[in-house]
Amino acid sequence: MSTAGSGAQGEHHAGGARRRPTPRRIWHALAAFLLVLFAALIEPTGLHAHAPADEVTAGGRLTLPRAPSDFNEARDGEVRWDYPRALESDVSALRERLPELWAGLEADLGVDVEDALVIRVARNPDEMRRLAPEGMPPPSYATGVAYPHAGLILLSMTAPESWGVPDAEEVFHHELSHVALRRAVRGREMPRWFVEGVAIHQSGEQSLERFETLWDGHGAGDLIPLAELDGRFPARAHEVDMAYAQAADVVTFLRRDDRGARRFRELIEEMREGAGFDAALLDAYALTPTQLEREWLAELDDRMSSWPVLVGGGTFWVLAAVLLVWAWRRRRSQAKKKLAAMEAEERERDQTFERLERIIDARVEREEQPLLLVSADPPQGREPGVPTVEHDGRQHTLH
Repeated sequence: MSTAGSGAQGEHHAGGARRRPTPRRIWHALAAFLLVLFAALIEPTGLHAHAPADEVTAGGRLTLPRAPSDFNEARDGEVRWDYPRALESDVSALRERLPELWAGLEADLGVDVEDALVIRVARNPDEMRRLAPEGMPPPSYATGVAYPHAGLILLSMTAPESWGVPDAEEVFHHELSHVALRRAVRGREMPRWFVEGVAIHQSGEQSLERFETLWDGHGAGDLIPLAELDGRFPARAHEVDMAYAQAADVVTFLRRDDRGARRFRELIEEMREGAGFDAALLDAYALTPTQLEREWLAELDDRMSSWPVLVGGGTFWVLAAVLLVWAWRRRRSQAKKKLAAMEAEERERDQTFERLERIIDARVEREEQPLLLVSADPPQGREPGVPTVEHDGRQHTLH
């Protein structure tokens, strides 16, 4: 397989010279790694290194199969939801989050876009395939998939292969990004690495596995030239992991500071007004795609080469192991606190029920005592006007 390592990297290192890592680059590399590591360990998703989603682009009208009989249909304005009744609570959580997620995407893109959507939620990847448009199934590795031109999103509540439970909101956010981005540029063609990298960036996905994939690919010279990713991503596991890792890193490079975020919105606006991606990139960043790849590879090389200086040899992975143990203990402590809080709530609820039972028992006991019947008419031989009562079949005068 041809690699960027033998092309653009070789051009960057002409003459065999390597730039010496500066303290600033070293600490930037350290901060970036720690951020990814902490995010991945504290809030793990249990998914593969590649993004748990994909995009299917096609023209024409889509034909959707009918939803199964045990599905509900709900509408929120211009948004239609199809989902199994058994997933009511999961879907309700996504429905509540949708307005905020969509508004955040529009703000990041700098454009207000149409918000009409059809969202179909499945219990597993097999069911997700059955819910897909005819002749356009989702990729085999996908937990979610977007059909931006139709405003259609499919989600699975279990991941393929591992059958683990994915972070549904993160996958949903990723798919929403695909739709919002395509609408923001009015359907203009964009490189596949850019589309996927933007979705990973906007959904806030952090992955230690993705960092390791990029590290290994850089060291082994297995990076894939961006031009090869323009059309489609590879299908084999290792290559698709590498493709997503590179896509995420290049977009992060484009948006590495406030100026980069402003230029990103300028790039979107240029395409929205009719410019192609290459022309928009040149206007917004003063870079051609080749120059972008060269500068990204140079920055990546500096970042990766800083680590051996900072933590040589096996110390890198020792540090990672220490942080892993720390994060595991932290999560266990949080779990214990949560369990203790649940137990306290249960005790309080039981005590409340016990008090209610005592009150009810006392009231029932009072109602079961013998009744005293007051007679309005005095019996014969009794003085009129003196009240009497009957108890155990006998009359008694009250004095």
